[in-house]
Amino acid sequence: MRTSTSILSRHFILGIFCIASSTCIAGFGQSQLDSQNNGQANKITPVKILHKPKPSYGDGQDCSTGTVVLRVQFLASGHIGEIKLVAGMTKNRNDSAIAAAKGIRFEPATKNGKAITTARVIEFAFFIY
Repeated sequence: MRTSTSILSRHFILGIFCIASSTCIAGFGQSQLDSQNNGQANKITPVKILHKPKPSYGDGQDCSTGTVVLRVQFLASGHIGEIKLVAGMTKNRNDSAIAAAKGIRFEPATKNGKAITTARVIEFAFFIY
């Protein structure tokens, strides 16, 4: 598990806390959850990851280990949108993580019951045993 201060700081700044490499929990601040809109409280439900594919290890020639960190846009339509590399490894590992991210299945975040587009930081770990 990658726990460097800079990565944790980046996740905190983005309002995301990623635990290990497969679970992401929205870290909405209390003010965001309790914000008022014409006297009505906004109810925000974070993205729910239903399936996160494992990245491919390729042909076995790339023996690098570590974590690729991506910022993934989860569209209100239920599709994956833009994917940006936050912290990468080799080109093969980065491409494999991006391909896996495109296969994520999820329930969109909602605000007052209506699906909304959001972005989350997702990590893909590569370890060879």
